[in-house]
Amino acid sequence: MSHLKTEFLRECQKPVRQPTKLIFKWLRGYNESVHQRIPDIAYLKSLSWSEMANVYHSYIENIQIICGRMVRVGHLKDGGWEICTDFSHKPTPPCLVYSFGIGDDFSFDDEMAQRFGCSVHSFDPSIPLRDHRRSENVTFYNTGLGNYDGFWTTWKMRRLDTIIKNLGHQMTKLDIVKLDIEQWEWKTLPDMIASGRLDTVTQLLVEFHISFKPQPKRQPYLDALGVLKNLYDAGFRIFYTRRNLHCAFRQIFDDRQMAGCHEVHMMRIK
Repeated sequence: MSHLKTEFLRECQKPVRQPTKLIFKWLRGYNESVHQRIPDIAYLKSLSWSEMANVYHSYIENIQIICGRMVRVGHLKDGGWEICTDFSHKPTPPCLVYSFGIGDDFSFDDEMAQRFGCSVHSFDPSIPLRDHRRSENVTFYNTGLGNYDGFWTTWKMRRLDTIIKNLGHQMTKLDIVKLDIEQWEWKTLPDMIASGRLDTVTQLLVEFHISFKPQPKRQPYLDALGVLKNLYDAGFRIFYTRRNLHCAFRQIFDDRQMAGCHEVHMMRIK
């Protein structure tokens, strides 16, 4: 056990490698890389704070599968996202997109509607806009994604399951779900997985916020790795990941500069 633990942690500490033909294999028709998997929770609990941090950052900063054709949708800076347009994952009409977290930037939502002909439903309770039809294919709701139905302060919050039922999409595939909801992803994703509502999602785009500035403690790393493991077990593989440097911090253990926020792009392979 001690030998395996040492070997696993050594792999996590290696520099991020760029994809090469030598480290890829074909699996279920996808070009899936030889990649790190998150061990079970019992094993994670045996790790120290620094060891757990290494596992988290190693996992979230590496790809697991190759998308042959990625395209940027929305702004090149903050607000835009990469989507995979390989044959098996390309959104085609009548495609359906749920976009949670808008701020003042509809560039992703508008382009998904204009470029791909998708029906886009945009959600954000933090901006002073009422529910309205933004364009022919984009509808805005002053509602937030939560792990319960109710209110958080003055914000109307709804579970994904409730939103799907309210919009009449129970039998419709969700081509893309995008979450940029400022740490609410850690609360909502477990509920989304448990409800089975991610089973029909083709691409899942999430900005994960483990910390905005200070070094996260051990428990947030453990909780986050549990969520990421459940997403992996549900069939989601990372095809692109990007550090958000606005959340940079220095590790207590070795003074290395790390990113506390990552824009992670996943496709579902099962």
